[in-house]
Amino acid sequence: CLVPAAWQREQPDLAYFEFNPAIYPYPGGWVMVYRVVAPLYATNRIAACRLDAALKVVAGSIVPLSDTLIGVNQGIGDPRLVQHGERTYLLYCRFAPISHLYLAELDMDTLAAKGASRFLALPSRQLHERNWMLFSHDEDLLAVYTISPHVIRAQ
Repeated sequence: CLVPAAWQREQPDLAYFEFNPAIYPYPGGWVMVYRVVAPLYATNRIAACRLDAALKVVAGSIVPLSDTLIGVNQGIGDPRLVQHGERTYLLYCRFAPISHLYLAELDMDTLAAKGASRFLALPSRQLHERNWMLFSHDEDLLAVYTISPHVIRAQ
């Protein structure tokens, strides 16, 4: 089970679902972020853990990442990780009332958010936007906004 112990204690009789993972290299292994959902989508949160070089979960490393996000810890998902310069960022989607994307710096030692999340605003956008793919190029943090037509946006 990849559900943080704190969340299991909140609702011990529920069978959670864990999906939409993203992994990122970290010295000695990997960091994985993923969505944790209670039945009937009662809660949507993001957890994180460490994986060893063989991609096995490191014992005791599962943390409730979304509990460290300022101002929101439920109704979110689709986590992605991106390195930009010396910093690692968590990209995630807030689902209601419409889908919005946020960016939070991640402390890779504690797997906790550092500071407030940044709303990724565009001058024009679709009603529901999710799953942008961020990448670092030179000094810029960019996003694959659409694939067809192929559109890259600056962040």
